[in-house]
Amino acid sequence: ILERSSSKSGVFFMEDMERAVNRCGYQFLHLTYYEKKQDLESLLQECRERNVRGIYIMAAEMRQSDIYPFLRLKIPIVVGDNLFYDQGLDSYLVDNREGIRRGVGYLVDKGHSHIVYLAENIDIFNFVERREAFILEMARRECGDACSRIRHLGNTVDEVYESMERYLDEGIFRTTAFILESSVISLGVSKALLERQIRIPRDVSLVGFDALPPVSLLGIQLTLIKGTHTKRHLAAVKHLLRHMEEAEEETVRIYYKTRILEGDSVFDKTKYIYT
Repeated sequence: ILERSSSKSGVFFMEDMERAVNRCGYQFLHLTYYEKKQDLESLLQECRERNVRGIYIMAAEMRQSDIYPFLRLKIPIVVGDNLFYDQGLDSYLVDNREGIRRGVGYLVDKGHSHIVYLAENIDIFNFVERREAFILEMARRECGDACSRIRHLGNTVDEVYESMERYLDEGIFRTTAFILESSVISLGVSKALLERQIRIPRDVSLVGFDALPPVSLLGIQLTLIKGTHTKRHLAAVKHLLRHMEEAEEETVRIYYKTRILEGDSVFDKTKYIYT
C-alpha cells in the first residue's frame, strides 16, 4: 500500500487490509511517500528489492504525470481517489460529482439559491471534481453562474479560520448557505462563524463534505455529504489481490455513492419566514 502525500496522513484502517493480504499468502507493507522529502527512485528500488507483487496507491494528491515511474515496475497497480484511465489502471473512487449534486440539491430544495462553495487552496483530484460539479449543478438548478462563488481559504484549519475571518469582515451579503469542501474547511469555517456569534443555521446554513470526529464542532451537528473510505480502500486491495493472481484485460473504475447525513446546520426556508 503506497500513500502519496505532500503534507499529512489520514490512514486509520490498515488492519483489515493487512488481514486480507495475509490471508492470500502475501506480506503487507504500508509506505508513505512525501514528495518534498523523499527520493522516488529510492522508493521504486525498495519495491524491486522487496519483490513487491502489486501496489495499491492512495493517489489523491498525484498529478497525471506522477504515475509513469510506477508503471516501470510492470506489476499490477490499483489506485484510489484518482483516475488514470488512459494508463489502463483500475480506480476506486468516491463519486464526488454525485455528492455535490446531492448537496446542492438538498440546499435548493430547502429554499437556498445564493450558495457559496468554500475550498482549500490545493487542486487535488477529489477537490477539482467537487468544484466542477458545483458549477454545473448550480447552473442546472437555475441558481446562476457559480464560477465566482468558489472561495479558496487555505489548507490548514488555522489558515481557513483566518481567511474566513477576513471574508466575514468583507461581509457575506446575500449568501444564505455554504458548501464546505473538506473536513479542514468545515472545522476552520465553523470556528470563525461561532466566534462571531453567527447563528447556524438561522443566519447561514452549512453542508460539509467528508466526516468529522463526533466532538469537532461544539453545538453544531453538521449536515454532511458522506462517502465511504474504509470499505472502499479494502475493496480496492481485494481487487488488487485478484489482479495479482489472474491478469485482467478490462480496465475498471468503481464509484462509491455518497449519502446525506442530516444534521441541524441547514435552515429550511420553505417552511419558515426568513428574516
